[in-house]
Amino acid sequence: MVALYRYTALDHNGMIRILTLSPAVCHEHDINIKLTSASLDTCTYEALSYTWATEDGDATLSHSIYCEGAVIKVSKNCQNAMRKLRLQMEEREMWIDAICIDQSNHEERGRQVAMMDLIYIRAKRVVIWLGDASKLRDSETGHPISDIFMSYLRSMVPDIRKSEAHREEPRSLHLYNNLTGQAAEYVTSGYMTTLVRGFLDVVLRPWWERVWVVQEAALNMSTTVICGEQEVDYKYFYDFFSHVYGDISHDGGLTFTLLEGFKHQMYSVYLVRERVHDLGPATVLYDVLARSRRLRATDKRDHIFALHNIIGDLKNQLPPLDYKDTEVKVFTDMTITFLKLLTPFEVLLQATNTIHTQDFPSWVTNWSQRPQLHIPPSDGLYNASKGSSACYSVPSDGKRLTARGIFVDILQDIPKVGESCYQYPYVPSKGILGYQKSCSTGLSLTRYPTGEDVRDVLWRTLCWNVDSHCHYPAEAGLAQSFDKFHEALFSGNSMEQIERDLLEKATAFNDICVHSMPIGITSRGYLASVPWTSEPGDVIAILAGGEVPFVLRKDHVGVDYRLIGSGYVHGMMNGEVFPSDPSVLDWITLH
Repeated sequence: MVALYRYTALDHNGMIRILTLSPAVCHEHDINIKLTSASLDTCTYEALSYTWATEDGDATLSHSIYCEGAVIKVSKNCQNAMRKLRLQMEEREMWIDAICIDQSNHEERGRQVAMMDLIYIRAKRVVIWLGDASKLRDSETGHPISDIFMSYLRSMVPDIRKSEAHREEPRSLHLYNNLTGQAAEYVTSGYMTTLVRGFLDVVLRPWWERVWVVQEAALNMSTTVICGEQEVDYKYFYDFFSHVYGDISHDGGLTFTLLEGFKHQMYSVYLVRERVHDLGPATVLYDVLARSRRLRATDKRDHIFALHNIIGDLKNQLPPLDYKDTEVKVFTDMTITFLKLLTPFEVLLQATNTIHTQDFPSWVTNWSQRPQLHIPPSDGLYNASKGSSACYSVPSDGKRLTARGIFVDILQDIPKVGESCYQYPYVPSKGILGYQKSCSTGLSLTRYPTGEDVRDVLWRTLCWNVDSHCHYPAEAGLAQSFDKFHEALFSGNSMEQIERDLLEKATAFNDICVHSMPIGITSRGYLASVPWTSEPGDVIAILAGGEVPFVLRKDHVGVDYRLIGSGYVHGMMNGEVFPSDPSVLDWITLH
């Protein structure tokens, strides 16, 4: 029996292991490698980006490769990638995380993960392995459907680039319309062409859903994607996402949750590559972390660690990376860091998107949990605390956040029709019931504290008073679309017909309406768009320095509160009820 390989400790920081992959003429021959220590500053290698698991979810370390007479156990997908990358006549220098890092040594693992940004940046090339070619084949050509899409991508993207160079509209291209038209055909008729099948086969692979790949794809400009026998530059996927994906997912109707991994991974890469200078490093990291909540990681802490160094300018401002820390500590430390780096309390919007367990402070974001709500971005649009300065403290144990603020109202009535009508992802047939209840609730008022027309207040509350162009307040013309929206909701038609009418006749308002937050009425007669977890008796508070009001719930013991989430209260978003005298503010403690 061959012994397991025993790793030799790396000498010092800045050292990595390089894997030398031995050549083989036969694809099925055993995989043989050598591992050598090298300085990251001087070595040359290619870095592999892949998922440990195969498409069927098998991530077990059940396959063997051979290193200097000993065995290293790897997953089937890792072994498949190495067989594909192995040359016939020459050695190949690689860096593969599962092999080049001693996974049993937590200290080494932490040090190497802290260097991952540099490992991928300094690689001469990053190779992305999506997996073997699809087993499904085109009935006419016999080619795997994944090959059909990869070939299409290689032909279509250069045409898009040429049309852009000549300032022409890409939508006029034949190849462009092939995919978008076929996607639309699938939605209307249920017929799925080979090209659409191939597209879904490629972009639904596990690699797109893995949180680690954001860093691996974003940091190196020389990146190749391999799927079976097909290779294409990653920039082709990048251009495809920039130009075509929106038409497929919106006009083509492929708005399935199953495409989320591809969408959020690609957009995160776009943010890192293109927007860091526009938005600032902290904002980009925050946005990437928020989007990556929809991606997957075996270790929940990796939702932070995998993106820890993706923005180099922030490296020295982030909490140290330590796998000995608990999940709660890792997420708390990152939340506290964002309290310091971002607009005060902006990070609490992500905590709104968290279903909390008792071991999590209510104001701390569970960065590994899929968002529970769709919350409109504030982006400096609102000024509920009238431009005041934040004043807060967090004790060393990180369990409580105490901030200056004021209680402005109490939720009195919040009619709901079942949690599933508000939960993310949005299901139109269920969301319609929520919209109907919110409209009925809002129009039950006969007058409004600000003197505004109640119907006008209702539609502005439903969309947080922001239109599709992020104009605040929303343009008055949206009222006409809301009238059609309301008419469709209460037409008495079937759910299917109402859904069609909302999409076709009330598109402008339907696209911006916040489905996941029901409308409630406060004790002072205000309309409030609040998290579906809110209950009558919850208080509405505005924290000094905060942009939006927050819904809080009194702890059943003591005087602390739990954060339920952020909200929109029409007539309180511009400092109308926030005092000018800071001496009247309370200390509000969240736990």
